[in-house]
Amino acid sequence: MIFSSTNKATVLVVDDEPINIEVLATLLSREYQVKVASSGLMALDIARREPQPDLILLDIMMPGLDGFEVCRQLKMSPKTQDIPVIFVTAAGAKSEGESLMLGAVDYISKPINKLATELRVRTHIQLARTQKNLQQNLAFLFSMIENLPLAIFVLSLNRQWLYINRPGRRIFECENVEELKQVDPLSLIDEHDREHFDAANQRIIQGESECENLDLQIVGKNSHRSHLDLRLSAVKNPEGKVIAMQGIAIDIARI
Repeated sequence: MIFSSTNKATVLVVDDEPINIEVLATLLSREYQVKVASSGLMALDIARREPQPDLILLDIMMPGLDGFEVCRQLKMSPKTQDIPVIFVTAAGAKSEGESLMLGAVDYISKPINKLATELRVRTHIQLARTQKNLQQNLAFLFSMIENLPLAIFVLSLNRQWLYINRPGRRIFECENVEELKQVDPLSLIDEHDREHFDAANQRIIQGESECENLDLQIVGKNSHRSHLDLRLSAVKNPEGKVIAMQGIAIDIARI
């Protein structure tokens, strides 16, 4: 059953008591599209089908699958694990702790406070949407970095590889960063340029320089040589402490 119109966030209300469903559906249908389920199995079926709910209000004490088991199954499935769950129940504080341990984002006690319920639902829908938008933006940014015509890499302060994009992997002749984890970056730099790279690295770590421009000869894992124009700079935490090194490079031979 569905209450209200489309083009709104969707809330799934799960309760085996029709009066409880009616109270929540009436309260929320002014602002949201409301779907309802009177059992745990029905709730799981609705949650898995498109369009999926943006939030689930879930009773704990139900015959058959109780709310705890429904939440457990929701959080085990990649398709439903990101849907925020708020438990709505007359159970006590012990249930509240178990609810949060299972991955619920909040807990509302019966009888519900209407204003508090509206505020909590609105808050968690906004948080979930913000998180989803952030994940999409990060995925787009990662895809863009992976496909730039520049090599980009990140090294820890003790010169361990943390990240390298696709053009960088091509230059260093590796399939992924795991292949480089046991390889000291200095070993991939021509022996005549190693001292320059190490000195620049140390100057940045010690705060003597913000960035360094280097001209390096690189020898890949399979001995292919590349001539890099490299800009090396610091990655800092919010307090301004250097926590890693980042490099942006172009293979001059490929220009």
